[in-house]
Amino acid sequence: MKMMTRLALAASMLTLSVAASDARELTYDNHLPPQHPVNAAMETYFERVKADTDGALDFKMFVGGALGGGNALLGILRDGLSDAGMLNPVYEPSQLQVEALLSELMIADPRVLVGAMNEIVNLDCPGCTAELLKVNAVPIMSFAVPSFQLLCNQPMKSLTDAKGKRVRAVGSLALIAKEFGMVPVNLKSDEVYEGLQRGQVECAAAPFDWLETNNLKEVADNLITTPLGAIGGLLHLAVNTNAWEAMSEEQQQVMIDETPETLAAITFNYIAGSESALEAAIADGAEAYPMGDDMLATLEEFRAAEIERIVAKGEEAGITETPALFKHYGELLDKWEGIVAGPGSTQEGYAEALRQEIYAKL
Repeated sequence: MKMMTRLALAASMLTLSVAASDARELTYDNHLPPQHPVNAAMETYFERVKADTDGALDFKMFVGGALGGGNALLGILRDGLSDAGMLNPVYEPSQLQVEALLSELMIADPRVLVGAMNEIVNLDCPGCTAELLKVNAVPIMSFAVPSFQLLCNQPMKSLTDAKGKRVRAVGSLALIAKEFGMVPVNLKSDEVYEGLQRGQVECAAAPFDWLETNNLKEVADNLITTPLGAIGGLLHLAVNTNAWEAMSEEQQQVMIDETPETLAAITFNYIAGSESALEAAIADGAEAYPMGDDMLATLEEFRAAEIERIVAKGEEAGITETPALFKHYGELLDKWEGIVAGPGSTQEGYAEALRQEIYAKL
């Protein structure tokens, strides 16, 4: 019995030694502010991944641009300076051309956008896959920012008010700004506060959540409630291909399996955060009002021609699959509208839909 105990102890120590030698401390980076809802959810996600792999995958998070700002994200991941991180196609339209094109189409409901975008990028977009492989990235999950609005430091109720005003706006938002007669300025999300504070811009096209997470409540007190649309395709978890291939299949599967609940939490919490941030800003004295009729008419005219414009842009850039891609993307958007209206109306149901429609198929 004593010998068996010693053998059991020796075997146990060997197992622990092997597990310790297999354990890897990995890095994850993004430029989002520490209090951003994505970061809270990702912290929980990585804790679960660590637990599910018995400590073999242990991610250390670097957020708020600790390893580099928005412009540096792609290079950091591509060159293996971080094992995993965030990619924003809007910031890298030349290298992530197809994804940037998909992200230009703004949809009112971010839940629909998250479902359709993750499905097409992970399952049905060869062009996306090829571009991501070129930058050494394996996509896992993308979030969508709840609808963008105009957050301004002066009244913005009509086209007359908007004319000539500088606004932080990227992608399709910049095109909408031009339709309003505004001058779009390409500031990264972590540069917006200073831009409004120092007079580089008079407005920012941003979600209400940024009033809290980016402290824009301190520099914007005219809040236009009319939604410009939600933006998707923000790939907040991509893994460097070398880091991914160094994982076992079981470890890779853990990262995939933990994704649906995390993505659902981000999506629902982000929506709730935007709503509460607006309420808090109004309570603190900010003015909130819809855009004037002339601005609204201009916005609706832009939306009516948006898909046609994006498809033409893709074809002009030599992306031959653009018409077929957007036809399929439109079908997925319709599909996810139905899911969100039915079984995916709750956070739990939405997570299950993400699992069944996307992540169970990877």
